[in-house]
Amino acid sequence: MSTEIATVPLTGLMAKFASRFGVDPTKMAGTLKATVFKVPKKRDDKEARVVSNEELMALLVVADQYGLNPFTKEIYAFSDKQGGIVPVVGVDGWVRIMNEHPRFDGIDFRMAERMVVMQQDTIVQTNKDGEETGRIVNDLCRPAPEWCEAVISIIGRTRPIVIREYLDEVYRPATKGQYGWMTGPWQSHTKRMLRHKALIQAVRVAFGFANIHDEDEAGEIIEASYQREDVAEDVRSLATADGKANASAKLDAAVAGKGGKGKKAAASSAPPPAETKPAADPAPAEEQAADDAGAEDGADAGGFSGEFEEVAPETGEVLTSAPIPPAGAGKSTIAWDN
Repeated sequence: MSTEIATVPLTGLMAKFASRFGVDPTKMAGTLKATVFKVPKKRDDKEARVVSNEELMALLVVADQYGLNPFTKEIYAFSDKQGGIVPVVGVDGWVRIMNEHPRFDGIDFRMAERMVVMQQDTIVQTNKDGEETGRIVNDLCRPAPEWCEAVISIIGRTRPIVIREYLDEVYRPATKGQYGWMTGPWQSHTKRMLRHKALIQAVRVAFGFANIHDEDEAGEIIEASYQREDVAEDVRSLATADGKANASAKLDAAVAGKGGKGKKAAASSAPPPAETKPAADPAPAEEQAADDAGAEDGADAGGFSGEFEEVAPETGEVLTSAPIPPAGAGKSTIAWDN
């Protein structure tokens, strides 16, 4: 990631932060860009894109508003491809803004008695013939309460704010890589992470903090943003290479290939080109049925080819026979009723 300072004004907010933390003003911007931004790489890119000065200033505005220290990861940011940022407040930052709020009067936690295990790994044992002989089930995370409640008391209110978070809604599962399971804090400290989730949501509701997120939420927002952009790039390339007529069908394949995490872009509303087929000669049975239907409706001979025969219904004797232009294969028979 580039730490290029470019032309960052050293007055106002930037100078305020440099003075507050005792940082050399000429190195302030480069240090923050290198430490407090998480910039996912674009697909097929060798390097992450450069963080702009505008993105840096946007983060500092949020940090100054809530009194957070970006150097200790109380606040940092994910950067998206459109030049915007998603401010991320770590759990220490949420604790700070909660404790420094003038109306905060304490917090308590309640845990469910029922313990659950959210993720397991099942190893199937087999003999030399490939027959199953047993199974070993390993817990990938620690047993934790089914839910956790955070109870925040606020000065001036008679009733506290109570927020309950359920483990199955906030748990971040381990992923299986080439060399085994890739675990994280949700697997090693499941109870603590559930408590953090309850605290964060309770603080947000109690004091009305908006447009700041925890890391899990920010990661999902950025991931969805990059997936939408990747799908849009696929559509543009398909439309250029194959034309708009085929873009819709290939977009469906592109979306399906990404596991359905992003929303499908709107497809073209133009109807598909009409399909034309060469006319085929009718089968003999179909030809006979068509002739009979035409005779019953009193149709003239203009739609037939070959010759007509009038047959007596009782004896089957041919009464009349005459060729009908244009000449062609086929024969139509009309049976007269009494």
